[in-house]
Amino acid sequence: MAKEKMQRRNHLPMLSMAGTVVMNKLNIGDAKSQIAALADFGHLADRFANKSKDIGLNVKNIGDEAHIYIDDDISAFYGITAKMVTNAFEKAHNKDIVLHINCAGGDVMQARAMVSTIVAYEGKVTAMIDGLCASAATFIACACASVAMNDGGLFMVHNASGLCWGDHVDMNKQADILLKITNTIAADYAAKTGEDKEAMLALMDAETFMNADEALEAGFIDEIIETRHDKTAEPKNAAKLPIAENVADNMVEPVEPEPNYEQLRIKAQARALELSADA
Repeated sequence: MAKEKMQRRNHLPMLSMAGTVVMNKLNIGDAKSQIAALADFGHLADRFANKSKDIGLNVKNIGDEAHIYIDDDISAFYGITAKMVTNAFEKAHNKDIVLHINCAGGDVMQARAMVSTIVAYEGKVTAMIDGLCASAATFIACACASVAMNDGGLFMVHNASGLCWGDHVDMNKQADILLKITNTIAADYAAKTGEDKEAMLALMDAETFMNADEALEAGFIDEIIETRHDKTAEPKNAAKLPIAENVADNMVEPVEPEPNYEQLRIKAQARALELSADA
């Protein structure tokens, strides 16, 4: 029975959505179907099968900068991997990089490897949060030289979490692992914000969502990019608008010239003489 239990335990992963995948001699082929079934992520089955076709990592060279887009979950199984990011950085050839992030998080160990790539890169790396930066994606952003975020974005921090199957010993081990992961992430946040780690742990315990203003005030980001169009602001072509808007108001009705009565009198006399001559 103990042997059977150990075999089952070795084939069940501990998956952290914040966080980590602990495989324990796991067969990767089996892991894909087991994770989908265990966590009830039915939609993942198709993504596993189409992983090569569904890559949320895009790279664009714009001028002297390379723009790398993280637009998917972080996962060795179905999302963006550390290897993908490393390859993208290598292709940038030490150009400055703008790392665009729109990511709900994922595997913390894959994210940790991405941080190593960012820190080791010789060029400057700037994070640009285009939408959501949550969970494991947040400490990727914090590893960059600076972090910008659009005014409609969200920044979310929380504790590492995971799934575990087993007895109380397994559960306690999983809790210890998750606590260690949470503390390492809190240390990253403290280094970025300048606040103490306990304050960061409190934010993580509360699973805190921050808008751009709140993230800037807390020190997680350094700049807010304005994307909203203020209708009360003066338009760029304002100098031309008054002419167009006031055309009707500025139109002047044509004024009839004052009649020249002397000329009319002379013409009338001349016409009268012509009529007399004809008679």
